[in-house]
Amino acid sequence: FHAEGGGVVVATPSWEEAARCQWVIILDRGRVLAAGEPSGLAQTAQGHVWELATQSLTEETLTSLPWVASARRRGSLVRIISDQRVDSQAVSMALSQVVRGSEARPVEPTLEDAMILLMYSTRARGTATGHGVAGI
Repeated sequence: FHAEGGGVVVATPSWEEAARCQWVIILDRGRVLAAGEPSGLAQTAQGHVWELATQSLTEETLTSLPWVASARRRGSLVRIISDQRVDSQAVSMALSQVVRGSEARPVEPTLEDAMILLMYSTRARGTATGHGVAGI
């Protein structure tokens, strides 16, 4: 079907499902915010995503840092998305002011990370209201 130019449109709130599509369109109230291959869109967040092993820091504490767009706990790890590209040394220095002995490491971004960064950037400009994903 695909070889003959056909395709299937999938609308989903699942980032895992969207990541399996060949092409993704990220929408905000019908307005296209981004479009492309999932791996390409994920790479737009390269240099923005970090993991931190900590039990003592809350998401609220981390998001109070001026350069943190999002912080999500997954077990003993916290995934941090920075609103700007920062290097390992800058992240470590900033985090050392909040908690001693914590070390963040850069990680490969996912489609979900890229969407969070995109929505954060859009909200910072005062234009975001909601989102959706369509895939082909």
